[in-house]
Amino acid sequence: MRMREKAPQGDGSRDYVQSLRSQYPGSIITQSYLRSEVQLGTTATSSFSFNILANQGTPASTERRLQITDRFAVTAISVMLLNAAATASVIAAADRSQAKLYTWNSPAKFTAANSLTLESIYNGFLRMVIDGTTYIDSLDARRFYRVPVSQQGTIVSTGTATAATFPNIQADGYDGTHYPFAQMTPAIVLNGAGRNEITLSTPEATAVSPSGTSANVLVLYSRGWLIQNASQLNR
Repeated sequence: MRMREKAPQGDGSRDYVQSLRSQYPGSIITQSYLRSEVQLGTTATSSFSFNILANQGTPASTERRLQITDRFAVTAISVMLLNAAATASVIAAADRSQAKLYTWNSPAKFTAANSLTLESIYNGFLRMVIDGTTYIDSLDARRFYRVPVSQQGTIVSTGTATAATFPNIQADGYDGTHYPFAQMTPAIVLNGAGRNEITLSTPEATAVSPSGTSANVLVLYSRGWLIQNASQLNR
């Protein structure tokens, strides 16, 4: 993973893409994303580690990991939450694939008590240590916190819900394509052949997942440019 002197001016920055082409001649560069997930447990903890590479454990069906032959230039990043049905803390692939991503700890979805404990996530910070070098010491998680104006469960009219009328708002608003993402300046390039230690730390150890029939999942979502066949394995 390396930090570039020239930062992108957005996902479609022509100059930045050209600089990547110059640095990695012969590589195929396309817009893409990475998605890494950590299932939150009922045991109190204050640090959550994300697996970035495809060969780290068994990726969940909704994850998108980096292949060891490639690099990925991160231009925007977000931390989100999901809640899905679980049996003995195991989420079925179908339930995971249908789970909505939340940009905040919505009480309507996570319950009032669980929402309070999840607030610790947004009071924490991301740290990135690559091959023993700290590239980002403390990126505040509060920058990813988005409470929509239109919130699930809000009463907008009186009466009983039917197929033709919905007195309550049915889902949170999502105000634009880049709504929950924070720009990365300068951009960060992940190397598939490197050792990526990306963690989110909270102020205090807290149990941040409900017990019983559901589980919470912390999602690290990165957007940027996939640079195929550009890792150290191919250089």
